Amino acid sequence: MEIAGYPHYENVCSNILAFYFQPDAPHGLSDLCLKALMSLASDYEPQSNVTVEREVATKAGNRIDILIQSDTHLIAIENKIYHSAVNPFHDYASFLQQQRSHRKLTTFLLSLYPVGDQNLHGFIPIQYADFFSKLRPLMGDYLVGANTKFLISLTDFMETIENLMRGSIMDESMFNLFNERGSEIVALLEEVNKFKAELRKKVSELGSLIDYQNKPVEIKQWYYRKERALLDVLVHEIYLPNSFVVAIDCVLTVEGWKIGGYERKGDFESARALFNNLQIPLKQNSNSGNRLEHITTYPYNEPLTTIQTVAQDWIDKIAATQVPQS
Repeated sequence: MEIAGYPHYENVCSNILAFYFQPDAPHGLSDLCLKALMSLASDYEPQSNVTVEREVATKAGNRIDILIQSDTHLIAIENKIYHSAVNPFHDYASFLQQQRSHRKLTTFLLSLYPVGDQNLHGFIPIQYADFFSKLRPLMGDYLVGANTKFLISLTDFMETIENLMRGSIMDESMFNLFNERGSEIVALLEEVNKFKAELRKKVSELGSLIDYQNKPVEIKQWYYRKERALLDVLVHEIYLPNSFVVAIDCVLTVEGWKIGGYERKGDFESARALFNNLQIPLKQNSNSGNRLEHITTYPYNEPLTTIQTVAQDWIDKIAATQVPQS
C-alpha cells in the first residue's frame, strides 16, 4: 500500500477490512478479525451466515462504509483515516434500526486518531490501535488454517496503518483548532512571512552599511535565521592569528536589536579577555552559553546608523588586534 501510494485512502482500507471480516473468504482466517472487532463492544458470540457489504446506501442516499450481517447480528463500520467524522450518523442509525429486525445492532466508528466530542448516535468510537491490540493476540489461534499469503498481507496492512499513526500523531485540541480556525491561521502565517521578510531586509541594509573588507585580517559577512523563530542575524566572522575566530552578531527580533560576540571554538575566557582589553562592553548571558552580549539593547525601529556605529567600532578594534593569552 505504501509503495502504491494509497495507504491513506479510506476506500482502499475499507476494501481490505471487508475482505478480512468475511469469515469464509480465501484468507483462511475464519472469524479472526470479526472476533477482534466485536470484543471491543461486548463478549464475542459466534455468528453464522455472515455477509459483508461495502458502501451500503441508506434511503437518504448516504453510504455506510462496511455493513456486516449474520443471522443474529447487524454490524456497521464507518472507517476514518484522515478526514473528520462529519458523517450523517443520525441517518445511518435510523436506517440500521429499520434493517435490524430481531438482530443485535452494533455500530463502530473506526479511526486513526481520537474523534472530538460529537453526537455519534450510538456509533462506538474505536481507534485502529484498539482494534489491532485485540487482533494480534488472537492471530496465533488461527495460523493452522490460514493462507500464508493473506496472513502476510494482513500483517502488512496493520504495519502500514501503524506507520500512518506514527506519522499523524497530533494533539486533538490542536487538530480541532486547525480545523475550526484554518483561515485565520493561514492569514497569520502570511503576516509572519511578511515580518520575517522585513527582518531580513533590515539586517541586509545594516550589512550594506558596515565596512568589513580591506582589513588586516580576513572577515566574512553572512546572514542567519532560524526557520521557526522570529529573528534574523547579521554575522561577521573575524579570523585572527592562531586560528582564533571571533563572531560579532547583530540580532534583530520583535523586541529590538542586541549585539553579541563569541569565539567560534568555545574559548570563552580568551574571548572575554579580548573584549575586556578592547573595552568592548559585553556581559555573559546565562542562557546563551559562551556568548557575550552588549549591555545596551536597542528598539526595533532604532536608526540603523546607531547599530552600524557600534558594530563597526567593534569589528575595527578586533581586526586590528592580536589574540590575548588567557
